[in-house]
Amino acid sequence: MQPNKLTLKAFETMSDNEVAEYVRDNEDADITNLLLLIKEKRAVRSEDRKLLQMVEKSPLTFWASDKAYRVVLWAGKCSDVYNRNLLGKPFLEIMSIYERSNAMKDSISIINANSETIATLLKDFSNYYTKDMEGNARDFSLITNSMQLIDDETGEKFYAEIGLPIDLEQALSQHKERQKEFEKCIHAFEVGVKELKDSFNDEIKEIRKKINNKLKISDSQKRKLKEIVREITTEINDNLSKHKASSDFERFLQDNEEAIEEAIIVVDKAIQNSLSNTPQPDEAKQNKSINAISAKIDKQSEIINITFEQEINSTTSADIDNNLQMLRTKKLTALQDKRDELLRELTEMEESLASSTAYTLRLFQLRLDDTEREMRDFINKVRV
Repeated sequence: MQPNKLTLKAFETMSDNEVAEYVRDNEDADITNLLLLIKEKRAVRSEDRKLLQMVEKSPLTFWASDKAYRVVLWAGKCSDVYNRNLLGKPFLEIMSIYERSNAMKDSISIINANSETIATLLKDFSNYYTKDMEGNARDFSLITNSMQLIDDETGEKFYAEIGLPIDLEQALSQHKERQKEFEKCIHAFEVGVKELKDSFNDEIKEIRKKINNKLKISDSQKRKLKEIVREITTEINDNLSKHKASSDFERFLQDNEEAIEEAIIVVDKAIQNSLSNTPQPDEAKQNKSINAISAKIDKQSEIINITFEQEINSTTSADIDNNLQMLRTKKLTALQDKRDELLRELTEMEESLASSTAYTLRLFQLRLDDTEREMRDFINKVRV
C-alpha cells in the first residue's frame, strides 16, 4: 500500500496484520502524517466522526465533574448556554440555590456506584427536570440525564450530565399554536376530500342517467356499462375513505383528483365503444319500414280523429244528465289530448327519421293502438 494513497477510510478497515505491514514498510514521516490525520479527525471510524458532528451541532450541553465537584469536561453548547467557561471550576457555580445540595449528593452517588448498582441508580436521574443558572443572572430550565464516565487509562470515575435547555411556558404556547394550525389544516383537508367525493358522485349520477334514459343501446350493453361504473365508483370511494391514513394531504387530494379524471375518461370511452358497437340496420330497409309504419299510423290517426269527433257530437243529447255529460266530456277530452300528444311525437319523429329506428316506430304504433282501443272502449261504455 502506497503511503500517499492511504486515506482514513482505508485505514479504519485495515486488519491488525495490515497495520503492522504498513508500519513496517513505510517511513516514519508517512506514519507521522497518518497519526496527525487521525488526531485532526478526532476519531478513526466514520460512525464515530458522525456522532461527534451530531454532538457539536446539537443544542445539548455536555459536562462532567470529579469527586471534588471540579468540572473536567465542558463541551457541546455549555459555553453558549451558561455564558461562561467552567472548566477546572466547581459545577456548583451553575446550580440554582435550590438544586446545589441534591446535585452534590447525586454526583458523588453516581461516581461511587459500582457496575452492579449503577444501572439501578441512574434510573432515578433519567430525563430529570431541573433549573440551572446562566452566569450569575437568572435561572433557566433544563431536561437533564446523568451517567457515570470512566477514564479508560486511569480508571478514575466521573459524574457526567447531558442537558437540553427549555423554556417550558414558551414551548407549551408554541405547541398550542401548532396544534391549532394543524387542526385547521386537517379541517381543510376533510372539506377537500368531501368536495372531491361529492363532485365525483354527482358526475356518476349524470352518467347513470345518460345510460338509463338517453343511450340507444341494448340491455346487455347497458348492464356492462353499469358494471364498469359500479367498479370505478367503488374503487374511487374506497380510495377517498383512506384519507385518515394520509401523511401528505396535498398529494392525496391531487392524486385522487387525477384518479377521478382518469376514471371519468374510462367511462366515457366505454360509452363511446358501446355506441360504436351498436348494430345499425340496413338504411334502405329501415326507410322502407319507417315509411310503411308512418303511413299506417297516419291512416289510423285519421280514422280515430273522425270517429272521435263523431262520437263526441253524438253524446250531446239533452237526455243525458249534465253532471254525467261533464264527466264523459272530461274523459274524452283527456283521451283526445293523449291522441294529440302521440300525433305530435309522430311529427317529431318524421322530422328526424334519420335518427329514428323501425323498432322505435313499432313501439310508437303499439302505444297508438292502445290509445285507440282505450278510446273505443270508453265510447262503447258511454254510448247513449
